[in-house]
Amino acid sequence: MKSSILFILLFVFNVSIAQQIEKLTDGKFMYCLTLEKLAAPHYRTFANEPPSNSTKKKTPRLGFTVGTVKSITIYPINDTTKKQVIIPDKNESAWPWTDANKEEKFILEDMNFDGNNDFRFLSSSDNFIYCCYVYQPSTGQFVKDTVLNKLVGAQFDQNQKLIYENWQGLTNKGTETFKYIDGKLTLIEEEETRDDISKKTTTVTLKKLVDGKMKVVSQVVSPHEN
Repeated sequence: MKSSILFILLFVFNVSIAQQIEKLTDGKFMYCLTLEKLAAPHYRTFANEPPSNSTKKKTPRLGFTVGTVKSITIYPINDTTKKQVIIPDKNESAWPWTDANKEEKFILEDMNFDGNNDFRFLSSSDNFIYCCYVYQPSTGQFVKDTVLNKLVGAQFDQNQKLIYENWQGLTNKGTETFKYIDGKLTLIEEEETRDDISKKTTTVTLKKLVDGKMKVVSQVVSPHEN
């Protein structure tokens, strides 16, 4: 009997260590996040990394521990009885969660520019991919936005009501600009900078949304800057 009680106490103790509760508020809602530490270390992956069966020597990588957002409980500040509980689908966030870095892990921001705060939390610490939830005024609930979820490291311009996504490849990089048109997130501009090593040139191509289609409006080729 004593051994059973001891086992239960140890189990509860270990769970309490592995889990952490974080509370954030925007003055209108309280957001309570239950974070659970994962035992196995996580290793960053890179596109140019040799495959596992390769004979090439791999560069040593630094492993770090990550945590999973197990649940998010949300309730209005003025009415704690109206609770919404969100259970994410195995999304990870970098661990530990500290006062110094939590603002980049869980972000409260109006992402669809309707005047209401939405939220997103880091689901991949490798590529800064966020899991986004937007507020529905008609229901008073937050729902997952699968379109915003596809953006990597999105930046939201509240003044211009535009969303920017920066991306980078081995020889090219660019910025895509999105805008809500008739309630639909729409790509309206794309600028790409591409380096041609063999020709020693850099090409900057600008595309814009014209008559419902993305069209090249300018293309400038210049000597490659070393």
